[in-house]
Amino acid sequence: MNMALHTHTPTLAVIDPRGLAMRSVAFCRSEQDQPADERVNSQTYDLAGRLLSQRDPRLALPNLNTTYSLSGQALLTESVDAGWRLGLLNEAGLPVEGWDSRDSRRQVEYDAVLRPLAITEDGLVTERFGYGEADGFEHNQCNQLIRHDDTAGTRHLPDYGLLGVALTEVRQFLLDPRTPDWPLTEAERDALLESDSLETQWAFNSLGGQIRQTDAMGNTQSFKQTVAGQLKAV
Repeated sequence: MNMALHTHTPTLAVIDPRGLAMRSVAFCRSEQDQPADERVNSQTYDLAGRLLSQRDPRLALPNLNTTYSLSGQALLTESVDAGWRLGLLNEAGLPVEGWDSRDSRRQVEYDAVLRPLAITEDGLVTERFGYGEADGFEHNQCNQLIRHDDTAGTRHLPDYGLLGVALTEVRQFLLDPRTPDWPLTEAERDALLESDSLETQWAFNSLGGQIRQTDAMGNTQSFKQTVAGQLKAV
C-alpha cells in the first residue's frame, strides 16, 4: 500500500442533535502529490426524522427523494438509478396498488382479515393464496396458508405442526413456463399444472428447532442441537 497516496484523506461526518447523519465528506487522492478530491454525501430529514432526500457526489440535485403518508409509510420514491415507484395503501397500511417507472402496475387483493388473496401484475393474476378453514384442524391448517399459486407453479401445504410451521410441502410446476394468469377456480388452476409433484417434509422438536428434512429425491438430512438449541451437527 502506498501510504503517501492515502495520507490526509480522512472521512468527516456531520451529525445533527437527533443523531442523524446530515453529511459526510470523503477525501480521495488518485495520484501521489496531487490534492485530494472532496466527495460529499448529504441527507435531509423531516421533523419526524424520516429521510426525505439524499445527494451523492455525482449530482447537485438529489439522487433519491421520498414522500411519506401521514402514517409515516413511503408512498413515492424517486431515484435517478432505480426510477420512480408509487404505492397506494389501504386503511390498514397494507399496499393495494403500485406503479413504477417501467409502466408496471401491481395490485394486491385481501380478504376480510387482511390476508392476501391474489396479486395482479400488468393485468395478469400472477399469484393466488388459499387458507385453511375450520375443518382443517386435524392437520393444524386452520387459518394457515395451504395453497400458493405463483409464477413457477403451485405449492400445497397439507400439514402443519402445533407451532404453526409447515411439515410438508408439495410442489407442482406449470406446463407452460410463461407467466401465468391464474383462474379463480382450483380446477382450472390444476389444469395448468404438471401431473408430477415433488414433496418435501420437515420434522421439528418441541422448541421449533428443525431436526430432519427429507427432500423430493428421498434424501434425508438430520440436525442435532446443543442443550442451548444451537446447531451441533448435520
